[in-house]
Amino acid sequence: MKTRTSKQERYFRRYFKNKGFAYAEIALNLVNEFHISIRKDGSEERSHLFEVLGFAIANFDDRLKDTELEKLIVASALHDLVEDYSDKVTFKYLKTLFPKDYIRSIKKVTKWSTFEKVEKDYNHYHGNISKDCISAIVKATDRLHNLNSCTVVFSSVKKLDYIKETEKYIIPNLKKLRKERIELYSSVTFLIYNLKNQMNQLRHVIDLEKRISELKEFNKLQTEMITEKEAKIIKLTDDINECYKNQDDLNRVNSYLS
Repeated sequence: MKTRTSKQERYFRRYFKNKGFAYAEIALNLVNEFHISIRKDGSEERSHLFEVLGFAIANFDDRLKDTELEKLIVASALHDLVEDYSDKVTFKYLKTLFPKDYIRSIKKVTKWSTFEKVEKDYNHYHGNISKDCISAIVKATDRLHNLNSCTVVFSSVKKLDYIKETEKYIIPNLKKLRKERIELYSSVTFLIYNLKNQMNQLRHVIDLEKRISELKEFNKLQTEMITEKEAKIIKLTDDINECYKNQDDLNRVNSYLS
């Protein structure tokens, strides 16, 4: 039985062949070579790259010239490669396979090894992305799929962090791109719409998780209260039985004395 990813791969290979995208073929081979693990949600690791790649093609195929479109495809396919497999793949190696401007776009969406989740690093990271059309699109499509697939596997805190980062950096970068590249206006607007829609759905999920957590806490308190009440009843029963026992002993003594 063919999986979704295997069908996507067949489609990509036909598409690349028809377009004459040799660099895209190389990028796809790298995805299959290194991204062979299983994601937290149980899906193939490469499925994330394929979803990002598929959205990029569907949304920008008729908006970008082929040279820029192939760059978008390569960056979409390889945006996680060096970040996730720095012990196996380096930018020095990628430079032997792709043009410099391709590497530049991939680098901008790759977090450096000492990246920390602090405002300074986020500002620098997204600031670099904002300077490159391809990087801004890749980061946005990457985030779109992450927002869509993080519902079950990530905590509410992590989901909220995703939403805040998207609102503070990713959408503003897209709005900046929309002004600079008027020919991409409709495609970028559609991407912004999808991001906002996905964030709204995720907020709903977070709210439900909060309510469920509160309900569990309430039930826990109720159980503790019932348990405490039961303990008091048991103690009272024991005390009453002890009283009866003492009364029986006293009656036997009185009977003996009489």
